[in-house]
Amino acid sequence: MRFTAHGGPQVRRTGLNLNTLSRMSMGLCLGLVLSLPLVAQAAWPTRVLTGAEKDNPFDLQFGVGWEYGTQGATINREWIQDGRATEVKELEWARSSQRMVLDLRVGLFHDLELHIAAPIVFYEDTELLFATGVNDTVSTVFGNNTNANDPNYGDGAPARFPITEVPSRRERGGFGDMTFGLGWSPIVDHKDEAYPTLTLRADITAPTGSTRVPEDIGALAGGTGAGIGLGLTVFDLSVGLSKRMRIGTPYFDPYVLFGTRLPVTTGSQKNRGMQPPISGRFLVGTDLTVYEDAKTHQRYGFDVSFMTQYVSSGRFYSELSDFLPNFNQTKSRDAASPNRVDVPYAAYGDANNYAFQLEGARCGIVDNLPCGELNQVDEYLNLRGTITAHFQFAENVMLRGGFAIDHNTDHFLTNERVGEDRDDPAYDRADRDSFVGRVNAQNLDGVDERSPYFDPRYDSVGRRFRLTGLVGYTFFVTAIASF
Repeated sequence: MRFTAHGGPQVRRTGLNLNTLSRMSMGLCLGLVLSLPLVAQAAWPTRVLTGAEKDNPFDLQFGVGWEYGTQGATINREWIQDGRATEVKELEWARSSQRMVLDLRVGLFHDLELHIAAPIVFYEDTELLFATGVNDTVSTVFGNNTNANDPNYGDGAPARFPITEVPSRRERGGFGDMTFGLGWSPIVDHKDEAYPTLTLRADITAPTGSTRVPEDIGALAGGTGAGIGLGLTVFDLSVGLSKRMRIGTPYFDPYVLFGTRLPVTTGSQKNRGMQPPISGRFLVGTDLTVYEDAKTHQRYGFDVSFMTQYVSSGRFYSELSDFLPNFNQTKSRDAASPNRVDVPYAAYGDANNYAFQLEGARCGIVDNLPCGELNQVDEYLNLRGTITAHFQFAENVMLRGGFAIDHNTDHFLTNERVGEDRDDPAYDRADRDSFVGRVNAQNLDGVDERSPYFDPRYDSVGRRFRLTGLVGYTFFVTAIASF
């Protein structure tokens, strides 16, 4: 058992012979190096390689990066008891990961570069625990108590049926999604000191890794392992500006960057109902060079930055996606009352009412049911502060390393709509008002208007899960050989 930086327990590492690969990656990081000619250096986020120039016909860099990250958060739950609404502390969530990133950059033309990044995730381990003071005798999620399991609770309210087993853990790893992109600086301040460096980037992250499938039982502790890729094509567009403020040392090179990520689902993910969020980010920071020697090409300094990123709502992977059951309310029908929309207690215990079944699996207390589904996650802000030290020992030698702190604002993890009323108000029927303006299991055309992704147990208002206090720490070392 290991412990995260926020004090919670972490799960056992699995996957790609982690200890060996971790030592190899650290050795590679410390052995390989990065450089750019001193006169061509801009702030790191706006820096691109060049080529086909009289004094610099070709630039190529190959890099290796190592990252270790840990996150922790509390998951609360809306709760209605005795007619009163409240929010109760329910779960503790923790994730740790370690990965290596192989990076290739090539100068194609005047201040135009091609870059490719390939991540290898040694492990991504996630654990779900009861929050402090919560156990299976009082939990609203899992246990032998009337909060989590009450066959007599109902009358139109979501039945109390155990959702998922706690504690639980999942283990993932493997080759991730590769990024391909171009960076171009039409204006570079060292070539024209009257203007700042302007850099445009266009990246595409392709679904090259094995797709992350929430219900994959290979992610269970001691399992065969599960995919880490998002199963998306993501377009990342950004524009950055930087300007060196003086000639001598120490000097500042402040920068600002605006960017957006636009995901496009693959066919298989679209069939699963995925509607990924878009995001936009604003990054501001400065390179501070404290020592520079043009003769020996040595350069030492720091980079301090702060990023604010907005993430829209969407049906996507959440912190609970690997642990929640995939109930499909449209499979639950009452033969005597086919238009009934509330789900009875017994329906949750029938594996046939879920999207996926697998012999030998078990989610909560339902046999042949694997845990895992996508969730409708509310919008939130991601705030990140980063401090990086860079050491350029010679013309072709640089090592960068540092740490980042992340925080996500509180937001709902399960907020699926019950469905969509599709009845035409112009219908002229005596019972029209029983259909129009509400979601029905059979509407005026006999169509089920309920969402197959809505689970009344945790998507209903008064039962939703809410992520609070998420904080993450990332430590990284990056080194690249220049040719």
